Amino acid sequence: MRSQGKPEDIAARKVEGLTKRLNLSQEQQQVAYDIELNTMKMIWEIKSAKGDRDKKIELRKKINQERTRYDELLNDDQKK
Repeated sequence: MRSQGKPEDIAARKVEGLTKRLNLSQEQQQVAYDIELNTMKMIWEIKSAKGDRDKKIELRKKINQERTRYDELLNDDQKK
């Protein structure tokens, strides 16, 4: 089932779920929210960039960077 609502609301719900599972600090919650929101916006741009192959490739690289930041955030939390 797809999430519905504004990107800001969807990102907030995802971070809320993570916070409950992983007990994230306030700072980690903000970073996770920013990453979620940026990723959703880039995915939307990819979907709307019809035929612009170079733009899609660049956006996919940025999404991978955001996901790496996200993984680092979660790994740092688990080490504590």
